[in-house]
Amino acid sequence: MNRLRQIIQKVSENKLIRVYSVLIFFVSSQFIVNAETFRVGIYPNPPKLYFNDAGEPVGFFVDILNDIAKNEGWKLDYVEGEWEDFYLDIQEGRIDILPDVAFSSGRDTIFYFNQIPVIESWLEIFSVGEIISSVTDLDGTRIGVLRGSIQESYLRYDLPNSFQLEYEVIGFRNYPELAQGLAQNEVDFIIADRFFYFSGLFDSDFVSSPLVFRPSKLHFVFSPNVNFSIIEKVDQQLRVMINDPQSVYFRSLRQWLERDQADGIPGYVFWLIYILLGVIMLFLVFTLLLRSAVKSHTQLLGEKNSELEKVKNELEDQMTFLTSVVQAVPSGIYRIKMRAGSVYHESGLPVISVLYCNEMFAKMVGTTVNELKVDPYIPINAIHPDDRQSFLEANQRAYERKEKFIWEGRLITNNNERWHRDESIPYILPNGDVIWTGSMQDIHFRKEKEERLFESEKLFHKLAEISPVGIFRTRANGYTTYVNPRWSELSGLSFSDALGDGWLRAVHPEDLDRVVSGWKQRTLDQQPSSVEYRFLKPDRTVVWVLGFAVPEKNDDVFEGYIGTITDITERKINELILEQKNKELTKAKEKAEESDRLKSAFLANMSHEIRTPMNAIYGFSELLRTAESDAEREDFITIIKENSHLLLGIISDILDVSRIEAGQITVSYTKFSLNEVLDSVFSLFNSRVKAGKTKLLIEKGTVTPSDMIYSDEIKLRQILNNLLSNAVKFTPEGKIIAGYQFKSDHIELYVKDTGVGIPEDCFYQVFERFQQVNNSLTHSLKGTGLGLSIAKAYVEMLGGKIWFESQEGRGTSFYFTLPIK
Repeated sequence: MNRLRQIIQKVSENKLIRVYSVLIFFVSSQFIVNAETFRVGIYPNPPKLYFNDAGEPVGFFVDILNDIAKNEGWKLDYVEGEWEDFYLDIQEGRIDILPDVAFSSGRDTIFYFNQIPVIESWLEIFSVGEIISSVTDLDGTRIGVLRGSIQESYLRYDLPNSFQLEYEVIGFRNYPELAQGLAQNEVDFIIADRFFYFSGLFDSDFVSSPLVFRPSKLHFVFSPNVNFSIIEKVDQQLRVMINDPQSVYFRSLRQWLERDQADGIPGYVFWLIYILLGVIMLFLVFTLLLRSAVKSHTQLLGEKNSELEKVKNELEDQMTFLTSVVQAVPSGIYRIKMRAGSVYHESGLPVISVLYCNEMFAKMVGTTVNELKVDPYIPINAIHPDDRQSFLEANQRAYERKEKFIWEGRLITNNNERWHRDESIPYILPNGDVIWTGSMQDIHFRKEKEERLFESEKLFHKLAEISPVGIFRTRANGYTTYVNPRWSELSGLSFSDALGDGWLRAVHPEDLDRVVSGWKQRTLDQQPSSVEYRFLKPDRTVVWVLGFAVPEKNDDVFEGYIGTITDITERKINELILEQKNKELTKAKEKAEESDRLKSAFLANMSHEIRTPMNAIYGFSELLRTAESDAEREDFITIIKENSHLLLGIISDILDVSRIEAGQITVSYTKFSLNEVLDSVFSLFNSRVKAGKTKLLIEKGTVTPSDMIYSDEIKLRQILNNLLSNAVKFTPEGKIIAGYQFKSDHIELYVKDTGVGIPEDCFYQVFERFQQVNNSLTHSLKGTGLGLSIAKAYVEMLGGKIWFESQEGRGTSFYFTLPIK
């Protein structure tokens, strides 16, 4: 397009080509070249172009342009400034050349680009420390960008529309300020081209994301004042450079795009050598050049004229082709100019003129192309009265913000009302006028479909509002987009809190992992889902629900899920109650069976225990009749007495257990000496162990009268008697220690032995009724199995507790406490 405009300009000037003559004079062995001078805009964008600390223009583009100027004999006047200022300066001719400009179709209608791109680039995301792996990570962040750049346009319009993102775009005047903004946390990310990585602005804390997008080609841009032949020379020089690996082009690439460069000979030394050699060579060939100069320029002019004529014909063909394409597209294409300073006319309409439109646009607004050029207000007058104000407001807003204009509304043509979508991009001229270049599409069928869908959605929501079950809807990725009031009632979450993944906040923590993993798998498989889980409402109420969801498809395209949740709390409670009842019944059954077994074992044991002393009493009573001496008779009486005492103890234990179970045991508190009780019990058992290998010891915690306590003396004697009896029975040799200690608020009594001990797997049955620990050492020792259970019951009646420590083969220690009254 830029070449077309330049050709047309030259044709309109009767093909007048300005040629600058080179005047060469010898003055005292020196010569002076009267060269063309071009003003070049340099904005800070290292390593491509910038002014260094010495105030010199440097960078990759500067090296290329310097080499071209040297070869063509031009003089370059570098001007320092900002990108957004140069953007207007190049259009209005205040500078002649602007390097490092990305090509786009929009800019091609504004600037004069050279044809051959200098280098290709793309956009990258830079941050401090954080590396992002997806464009969606930009949502909700602050993004810095060079003000007025193509990156800014891409961030404001294209990227958010493509990915449905919302973020804040902050513009900076230049790259140093942009880098400083990132370093000082004024923005979360910055968008810059790939060369930012190679610049001195790239801080060691900065990181580049692996994402790249928006590839572009970088060119030189020229003002309208620059002759077309200058642009062609730039392209010719670039063509030579790019095809020569030893050219300035590749040397500059290596210099500026390698972050860690080895030290070497300064570049200016080579330049001095090159200049010196050039001067010498120029002096030698000067005479030959002077002779052929006129002939060469004459031949060049002829070639240029032929080339221009050829290009003109080619461009005319291209214009014919493009015009045919524009006329053939099903969209309306137009260019409309709006006058500056009077955006709204006194009639309420902007002052406009139609520069161009295709037949389709004219047809859409109900007229012809010629009529539109006469009356440019036909499109606005065709707008439905209810939509006209929104059109004017959208146009005014786009003009003020210098942003893309987008509007959807109805046009009335030939009594026919149809929906259309209008999109255009503004171009602000130096005088403030605006040229809107855009397109219009007929979207009537789409709008009708949307209306039908809207009515369907209204019906769906109305039914959902009155549904007795909770209803929800999601996108294909599982993102919740709708819940009905019943759903909110069951979960305790509001509509807004439930959207997205917010509904998971209501799921009971114990069910959360199961529900999340199951839901993710279902969305991947696109299969129906059915699951029972709990909601934990804000008031801590638990609600059981049955969730069921089915895939929602449109033309076999999976769009998400629609589902229900049903309150099954009452059912789950009944199930839990039933389960608990079953457990209780099972436990009661097992307890009854165990009780029956224990009682059977007890009866068998009691039968043996009672029959043994009874047989002894009966047998020795018969022998007593036939005793031949008093000594023999005395022995029989002693045996009968001992077995009678044993039988009495068995019967006493049985009666005690019966009274304990019936709750007929009463506690009788008296004040008595603990030492006297110990002495009494000790003397009773000491007589039993004298003849054996067991030694009985007593340990008193204090002396009388400080040993006086307030408790039930009879029951304490019974407890000690049962514990000592047990210790004597299971300690065939060793020692038994009985004693006590006063604690802060209670008395701790103990009976320790060094007997056979208790196996660890039998600890649980020590205090159980009718239970006896059986092992190889105690198998022959019989008993009722009631002594320890009676002792435990009496200790608890007296307000204390009892426990034991034991190790098989090394003995057992029983401890119990009594409160101090």
